[in-house]
Amino acid sequence: MGKADIGTKDFLKVSEIFAELFNMAVFQGDDGIGPEDLVELDSIADTVLNLAEGQLKFVERARDVRKLARMGMWFRIILGAEGQTDIHYYMPVQNMGYDVIDYETQCKKIRAQAIADGIAFNPVSRVPKGTKILPVITLVFYVGEKPWDGPRQLYDMFDIPEDRKEWAKRYIPDYPLHILDARHLTDEQIELCSDDLKAFFCMIREEYDEEKLKGYVAKFRETEYNIGDIIFARMGMPLL
Repeated sequence: MGKADIGTKDFLKVSEIFAELFNMAVFQGDDGIGPEDLVELDSIADTVLNLAEGQLKFVERARDVRKLARMGMWFRIILGAEGQTDIHYYMPVQNMGYDVIDYETQCKKIRAQAIADGIAFNPVSRVPKGTKILPVITLVFYVGEKPWDGPRQLYDMFDIPEDRKEWAKRYIPDYPLHILDARHLTDEQIELCSDDLKAFFCMIREEYDEEKLKGYVAKFRETEYNIGDIIFARMGMPLL
């Protein structure tokens, strides 16, 4: 993992930044979240897959950032953030894999707890009847130089003739992405952000004006959000 990738991951870990990005790119003015609503989760999720030979394979996936969010008094949701420095041309499939493993991991824990509590259930279903799991939402935080031209939903990847697309929508589930293309936001979008995010978005938009960029970093150094690692690593410039 390069310095820019590490910097992006560390940037996303900051609860204030994480909450604001989700409010901006996912909830968009709906009931949002604050940093006080977030609890850090282990970024490693795992599951077990059945192979054709009858063997079991343990699969482990590491998300960049994974947090539990409180949405009101009783509602909880798992939020994952994936930092991208390059365009990923099968991002919907990759994110589906992360989300599926999050759901599988929840079911495994419920199954283990039911066994420990002596609760009987059908071994075919592997969890007790009425099992409930937490929803999962993933945000792609893209900081690459080119505007995102990759797929924004699973439908963008399907090989479907034009005259069959409406038919397909009736029967084939879609999987849309939540993407924030950080370098290509409008001035109006940036103005709605907190000062820390304004500084970040302005700096990556002004990346070719080195003196102005250095001034931004010096001015906002106290934010401690690894902004320099993200920007300078991609530009080949020395850190201040």
